[in-house]
Amino acid sequence: GELEMDDQSTINATGKGYQYSTQSWFRSVGNIIWLSATGGAHQASGSYGGRGTSYHSSHYSNEVYGNYAWPNELGTSGSRSGGHGGGSIRLKIDGDFILDGTITNNGVCSGESCGSGGSVLIEAQDLSGTGSIMAEGGGGNFHKGSGGGGRIAIHARSFAESFAYPLDILSN
Repeated sequence: GELEMDDQSTINATGKGYQYSTQSWFRSVGNIIWLSATGGAHQASGSYGGRGTSYHSSHYSNEVYGNYAWPNELGTSGSRSGGHGGGSIRLKIDGDFILDGTITNNGVCSGESCGSGGSVLIEAQDLSGTGSIMAEGGGGNFHKGSGGGGRIAIHARSFAESFAYPLDILSN
C-alpha cells in the first residue's frame, strides 16, 4: 500500500541509539573504545556515517562503521556522560511514499560529548513530497565536540520532481 505523511506528521528516533556505558574498557559494535583517561576516548563524541570530533586533540572518537547503502545500525554515544546516538528507522513500503512531514534521527549532547546521528533506510516504489529527513550528529560547542552524521539511504524505483530539490536530506 501507499504511505502518506502530511506536513504535521513526524517520525523521530533522536537519541534512541547507543547509550554511554559506565563499564570501563567496554566495547560494543558502534560504541567508543574506552581507554584510560590519559590516552583514550575521554571527551570524544560518537561516530557513525561521519567521524565525531573531540574537545581535546589528543582524544579521538570511534571509527565510522556500517553499510552506507543499507544502513541499519544505531548511532554511537559520546564518551563519559555523553549524549546518546540516533536510533534506527526503516520504512519498507510496497507502494508509493509521499513525504511532506519530517523524519528525524539525530544524536544528542549531554555531559562532555555528543552522540552521532542514527540510520534511516527507506524502500518504496515512488518517492515524492516536500518533507525532510535528518540524521545529524549532536552539535558540539566550546566544551564538547560534535557527533558525526548518521546514514540515510533511499531505494526507490522513481523520484517525483517535487522530491528532488525542495526535500531536505541532511546528514552532517
